[in-house]
Amino acid sequence: MDVLTRWSVLDDLDNFPKRASGMLDPSATVASISPASRARFYRYLHDSFGKHYPELPAILHEVDASGSGRYLRVKELFESFEAFKILSSVVLTAEQQGRPVPAIWDLACGHGLVGILLAYRFPRKKVVCVDLERRPAFAAFADAWRMHGDAHGGDGSDPLANLEYREGDLKRV
Repeated sequence: MDVLTRWSVLDDLDNFPKRASGMLDPSATVASISPASRARFYRYLHDSFGKHYPELPAILHEVDASGSGRYLRVKELFESFEAFKILSSVVLTAEQQGRPVPAIWDLACGHGLVGILLAYRFPRKKVVCVDLERRPAFAAFADAWRMHGDAHGGDGSDPLANLEYREGDLKRV
């Protein structure tokens, strides 16, 4: 198992389970992939977030260990982390250009991981996740973040105090 070589999209993504179409298998979970692929996934986390979020592997391990490993679908995790990186950059760029972003809305949030990541990254911004139905995955991710995430300011407070979930039709929330 190679945990020392830096993550490479070109070299590493091919080692994850795929459908006949060549796309990542949407049903493959972190627990179901080979130990070598799991090692590469955690290397991806380290290379993408390690310096800024060294607690991320512990958070995901908590979701897995709590029996909620079914929420750790590899394809969704990659998509969520990559979307988070892009959205974080958009928010930072807007603010650098003098356009404040007081709130972030994650519409049709699904499992809510992108919204949770954004709330954690921007603790002074209100982040609202909206979907027709609150999925159990949202609670699993939020609980793990509250257990292992760093409270910004070091006061032991809720690291997701700025996160809100609204269930229902967007027209009514």
